[in-house]
Amino acid sequence: MVFDTHFTSVRQTDEFVDSTMEDILEGMIHDVGTKSFIEVVYENMSTDAETPLYPGPTNITRLSTMLS
Repeated sequence: MVFDTHFTSVRQTDEFVDSTMEDILEGMIHDVGTKSFIEVVYENMSTDAETPLYPGPTNITRLSTMLS
């Protein structure tokens, strides 16, 4: 019983976080406009694709880490 209650609580928390993140994202898109938002996301992803996660010679980038 305790596990079931905890699992339900976790599920409700996840749903709240997902809902909150969706609201934040929608607000950001509304504030800057769809085209500008897409440009910013593309710019950030391009930078993350070129930025190494660790110093030194490596092919592990910030973007590759986020996508794995």
